[in-house]
Formats: sequence, C-alpha cells, structure tokens
Amino acid sequence: MERLKEFWEENKMLVCFCCAIIIVAAATGVYFVKKTDSGAQLNKTTELGRKTSKESSVLTGDAQNVTASKTSTHFFVDIKGAVKKPGIYKATSKMRVADVVTAAGGLEKTADYNQVNLALKLTDQQVIYIPFKGEVEKKPPTTMEAGQSSTVEGGVVDDTEIGNTANNEINEAKRDLNKVTKDELLEIDGIGDKKADLILTYRTQHGGFKNIADLKNITGIGDKTFEKLNARLMVSP
Repeated sequence: MERLKEFWEENKMLVCFCCAIIIVAAATGVYFVKKTDSGAQLNKTTELGRKTSKESSVLTGDAQNVTASKTSTHFFVDIKGAVKKPGIYKATSKMRVADVVTAAGGLEKTADYNQVNLALKLTDQQVIYIPFKGEVEKKPPTTMEAGQSSTVEGGVVDDTEIGNTANNEINEAKRDLNKVTKDELLEIDGIGDKKADLILTYRTQHGGFKNIADLKNITGIGDKTFEKLNARLMVSP
C-alpha cells in the first residue's frame, strides 16, 4: 500500500497524462465511427434517390410511349381501280398512298400512275381510286376529301371526284362490250386469247350483251376478272 502511494506521488502526472490520451483516443474513435456510419447512410440515400429518379424516368418514358401509341391509332381506307387487290385496308396517319398500293398488290400494268400522287398522306374513310390508262383526261393529279367540291393539286384521283366531275369522261373511255374488238380486249390486264375468244363467241351466240353482268356467264370469268372488265367495258343502252 505504501508502495502504491509512493508510486502515485512520483508518477501521478504521467498517469494523468496517459489517461487523458486514452480518453482523447476513445473520443476520436467514436467520432470517426459515427462519421463513417453517417457517410454510409448518405451514400445509401443518394443511391436510393438515383434509383428513384431512374425509375421515374422509365415510367415517364413508358407513359409517353403509351400516349404516342394512342395517338397513332389505326383507321381504314378503300382503294379501288387499277390495283391487283382492291379493297379496304387498315392504315395509320404515318402511311402514304404508296403504302396502300403496295398492300393492294401493286399497280396493274394498265394503271395510269401519272394521275396518282403516291406521296399523299392517308386519312380515315379515304377513298383512293387508281385510274386505268385513257380513263381520265391528262391533267395534274388531283384529290378531294369526301363531301368537298374543290380540288387540290398534288393528290390522287379519288372516287368522289370521278363520280361528280369525270363520270362522262370515264364512260367515254370505256369501250362498248357489243362493239369491242379482240385486240381491244387483249389490252385489258388478265385477258388472253382464250378469254377474248370466249367473250366474242358469247356475244355472237346470244345476239350481244344485255348488260355488263352477262360476262359472269362466261366460263373462266370470276369476280376478279369481272372487276377488271367492268372498269374498262360497258354496255350501251
């Protein structure tokens, strides 16, 4: 006991100094541990923020895609005349007349493509008519919306215009089935020697055609061939 007192008296300054160092070291260690934990937590928070921002951007992009998808809705157009597969086709606002012509199998050899604006944009319920050669007067391509009475250069000759302003010209361009020659029949796409002979034979045997529908009575003339003939031929009253 006496020795401890002597040791304390002799070394109390050293002991106090060592204790102070230990306390400072401990406090410093605690501080750095807390700072490290705080930094790690901050990194987690930052990473979470980035992830949330990224997910938000993805959601925004998806929403924009959905909106764009809704905007680009489908509609239908009707293409007729000198195409291989006339009919009604599904289209979008980004499509042009050329796209529908391609979908319809392309133009017939007898199509008057100079009267057609293949770059014209499509609209819902649009009727596109591709004229045959000689069917309309040579003039710049025209177009009109359904129900309109004016024309706009740079379009495509459509069914409404032909029905209202060019009907007489079309009838004059069509050949009379009771007067047409074999050479004239052979000019029609899909009509060869055999079918031309059958048409002329039927006309002779039956004293002429009463109406254009009589063509369906001839062997080998189905709906598709009849449609081509109907666009080029007529029976005078």
